[in-house]
Amino acid sequence: MNVLVVNDGCERRQLDSARLKDYFGINGCTLVKRPQDADLIVIVTCAFNQEKEDLSIELIRHYQQYTAEVVVLGCLPAIAPQRLATIHTGKSLPTVEHHRIDEWFPEFSTGLDDIADATDLDGPPKWFLLRKALRRSLQGQLGSRMVKRLPKMLSSTGHLRISYGCLGDCTYCGIRNAIGRLKSKPLAQILLEYQTLLERGCKRIRILADDTGAWGLDTGSSLPLLLSALDQATARKVSWELDQVHPVWAVRYQDALRDLIASGRIDSMLVSVQSGSPSVLRSMRRFPDVDKVRDALAGFTRAHKDFSLLTDVIVGFPGETDEDFGQTVALLLACGFAYVNIFGYTDREVCDARNLDDKVPRQVIDRRIHTLTKALAKADIRHEVL
Repeated sequence: MNVLVVNDGCERRQLDSARLKDYFGINGCTLVKRPQDADLIVIVTCAFNQEKEDLSIELIRHYQQYTAEVVVLGCLPAIAPQRLATIHTGKSLPTVEHHRIDEWFPEFSTGLDDIADATDLDGPPKWFLLRKALRRSLQGQLGSRMVKRLPKMLSSTGHLRISYGCLGDCTYCGIRNAIGRLKSKPLAQILLEYQTLLERGCKRIRILADDTGAWGLDTGSSLPLLLSALDQATARKVSWELDQVHPVWAVRYQDALRDLIASGRIDSMLVSVQSGSPSVLRSMRRFPDVDKVRDALAGFTRAHKDFSLLTDVIVGFPGETDEDFGQTVALLLACGFAYVNIFGYTDREVCDARNLDDKVPRQVIDRRIHTLTKALAKADIRHEVL
């Protein structure tokens, strides 16, 4: 069987895509690069935000024009199931159920759970990246975050996934529906994968998960214990980038994280604050103690002059007032962020926030985003509207 596996660019789904390629290859399939040569096209989707959802739909439509069977995996089947059903009536599985792919191929001798996790990203099709960049350009956006990351896909950066799933229950997010509850990788397995990356000569390692800071809480351990073990296993200069650290873990583990930042081991971290308003954060079901978050993050940026702190923020969440928005701007200007990803709120198919009252009009959201981008530009903080 000739198989084409493609994805739409999310890093965790790229790792899933690479693992699926190993799965099909080990089971005797031929991996092809052209859709016209495929008997089966496996599309690993992302639906992190509305743009990602739209791009996943576009990707599916593109590959449906070929004669191969198309199956859809990833987050879209769980986050936008009704929309997916309008264009795809074939097989699909959400991320948390990828192991069930074995049921589709009973003749395979090796199951997906027996395939080691990938440490290299499997980039999306080049035509897809170019179309995405063109769309951003036409919208007046530079797509700087994507462009910045493209060289890393081809560099010696290693990717170390430490867990699956999430402990959060955010009202605006449908990702947990797709990825399930937290499942931490065993420490011994992580250390083995880490050592493999070091032996390959990786000088920069991106430590990532759906909820990175929660690692170990389902097994009686914690992120500081993991990072300490990794640090002790590192005999030469290697820097880490931590992805998706929830503010509650940044506050809880701030001493250990700050020490690793000060030593130069951690040189970049994404902590998604989402809002600077305690009332909005409570509506989001996020950690609402903004003062503690600000103090912890400001401590990180003071710890090392070359450390980069990144964040995500949602503008126009239901019930957000001008005062709430002002608190968000103040937080973003106080922490020393190097980069801010800005999302205008949109209702999502399976998210609880869609049922909240006091929706903020689109024109108000756009006006606030304009105000925020001006404030960030004045403070020389790089940013992008997504």
